[in-house]
Amino acid sequence: MGTSQAAYPLYNASATMSAINFTHADSEGQDITLFGQTFTIASATDTTSIVLLKEAEKVSLTSDAANATVTVDGEAYTIELISASDTAATIKVTDSTGGSDSKEISEAASKKVNGITIAVQTADETTSKLSASIIAGADKLTLTNGAQATLGDEADPIDGTYVYIKGGTGAVTELAVAVFAPDTSSDALLEGSSFVDPLFGSFKFEFAGLSSPLDDVNRETIVVENAADDSMTLTMTDSDGNTKTFDFAHNTTRGSINYKPAHWTLADDSNDSIYVYEMANLSEDKYVVIGNEDYGHLLQVTQIYNYTGTDYTKDAVKFKDVFTGETYSTVFTSECVTVATGGSCGTVTIDGKAYGVQFLNSGDDGWVQLKYPTSDSGNSKTFVVYPTIKTKNGAKMFLYEPLLINMSNFNKSGTHVGDITLKFPDGDGYTDAVLTEIAGQDLNMTNWTITGAGTAYVFAGNATDSAGGVNAANKTGNITIGTLTYSFFSNVATNDNSTKLYLRDPESTAVIDQPAVVIFEGKDDNSAYHAVVIDLETAPAGTSTDGVGVNDILYSSTYYHSGDLSLPSDSDISKQIDWWGTLGTKDANDADQKTAELSYPKAQVYSQLYMGEVSAAVSATPGTSGTTQLGNVLVKDSEVSSVATKNLVVVGGSCINSAAATLVGGAKCGAAWTTATGVGAGQFLIKGYATSSLTSKLALLVAGYEAADTVNAATYLRTKAVDTGKEYKGTSSTEATLVTTTA
Repeated sequence: MGTSQAAYPLYNASATMSAINFTHADSEGQDITLFGQTFTIASATDTTSIVLLKEAEKVSLTSDAANATVTVDGEAYTIELISASDTAATIKVTDSTGGSDSKEISEAASKKVNGITIAVQTADETTSKLSASIIAGADKLTLTNGAQATLGDEADPIDGTYVYIKGGTGAVTELAVAVFAPDTSSDALLEGSSFVDPLFGSFKFEFAGLSSPLDDVNRETIVVENAADDSMTLTMTDSDGNTKTFDFAHNTTRGSINYKPAHWTLADDSNDSIYVYEMANLSEDKYVVIGNEDYGHLLQVTQIYNYTGTDYTKDAVKFKDVFTGETYSTVFTSECVTVATGGSCGTVTIDGKAYGVQFLNSGDDGWVQLKYPTSDSGNSKTFVVYPTIKTKNGAKMFLYEPLLINMSNFNKSGTHVGDITLKFPDGDGYTDAVLTEIAGQDLNMTNWTITGAGTAYVFAGNATDSAGGVNAANKTGNITIGTLTYSFFSNVATNDNSTKLYLRDPESTAVIDQPAVVIFEGKDDNSAYHAVVIDLETAPAGTSTDGVGVNDILYSSTYYHSGDLSLPSDSDISKQIDWWGTLGTKDANDADQKTAELSYPKAQVYSQLYMGEVSAAVSATPGTSGTTQLGNVLVKDSEVSSVATKNLVVVGGSCINSAAATLVGGAKCGAAWTTATGVGAGQFLIKGYATSSLTSKLALLVAGYEAADTVNAATYLRTKAVDTGKEYKGTSSTEATLVTTTA
């Protein structure tokens, strides 16, 4: 909560009215009800402030009848007029224990006497009689425009309040109080706690907790941790419920190959590479991520066999699904003799999608390429990069590393391809980046325009190309794909059309130059698919003294994500959470090999924050995780479709509640309601409907002939043992008759 009226107050409590002159003599001594609390307008009200007495009783005392008994805060007090003048009165207050005190109080003023506030409206002295009109109350409340509210005669400030009086005290049209945290040590409303309005004290805010608590067993866990000193593992569950821990990053000494960076790269602990783009050259034991989202798979090449004769039906290329262990075999339709641009000699079908297969040679000397079906990758010049795998709760995960690619020879056919399209997953399908040649037509020195969500120019080649183009030194450009940004860097030193493709740190402008795990969250209520990036350390030695580990957890959410906060109980463990509700935990207990864990909810979380009178109780049910979470959710009849899979309590008759109308067969009012339900004047109905178009579960109708009857029905339901599968008819909050034994 904010700590001032200008910095995100928790709420504004506002009462509007026709213009009222609180300073008028006819207003003084009158009662006013604000937010369920009755106050008496004190005569001390003036052109600056409104003075109210809480739980006040008005008493007229005279010398003939000098005593009266009042009850304040449940305690009885005897009020006695001791003396009076034309401007003041002396009042004695005696409590129930016999203790007493007396004070002289001027007209239009008040004082605390023996624990209660006494305000003197008028005082009078004549030769025959003393008299005084007084107001006895528990508290004196002073409201001044543009200031804190105060309490008591000492004007003690009520922290966390700021008053607005629209129209001035002489013509008030709105009385509003901004309520905020009283100080920085009390600026949070914690799960399971309440915040009672500090001014009126009649209502409260209750925070029942997140819709998906942080320890909710329905969350899924994604873990990145080290395996020995030189490899990292990823543990996750795919959308089919298969949980797998597998190596995904390995640190070793080697040169860059097949678009992959040197040393620190996507690979298993045996240094078998993982490829994350379409048409990669795959040899035996290597891995590739194919498909996208629901159709995403991590495959390992288990066999490449090229029969020496011309009978292509004896050729064999097989893949194994890392998560399920299922083997997929290629069906060949022709002999594979060369790399044809976009061509294939067979297909392998996975999840109903047919991938084109092209391969040469056998065993350790063999290699295979996979071409996506046209539904994903429309032609021979289109290539998917960083495909995703859908997780148990619907997130989309992709493995990342920087790619060094040849734009004019992406499929490594040796043939000039020309303009190409790279398809990037964006959390909801793909976003295209179109790479267009703008000068030259050779394999070595071509300039390119890259167009995506945002336009960038990347210049490849030496200082000039064959057409006398532009100086190419250190050129770069960015494109935006959904909520992520990628950079293309020209690779001048290689004197060809290659470019380095990097993902940008979503929290800064730095490039991510090491392997990472990227998670696309679901579509949030701002219609965005944000991402969480677990990036690994840059250039670790991969030794016992400098093992590989996690660098950081990065969030793309700009709407909200918390800071990286350490636990008081263990400063090596830190946590942060974003707008979707993804909780990220880093563990640095092994300082040179940090680990990371994501806790991902099934749907975007929201705070279950409720307002009610102070005596109200939030109905909660124990969660399977052992926490307490809200059991009942209030929705309007117009929103009933959003809870169509829930048990429903439908409150109110069919004349005003469309959900009730659905249950009884129409908007029945008056006599028509009685005909439909058998419930007449002064009666109510509680009836369970086992089947209805409202919900796939039980709908319980709680309704009376009039509003007061509905209140009785609701009270009866809350306070009596009711079989919600049956039907009851009642006449009071304590009396009802079982009408039918089944419903």
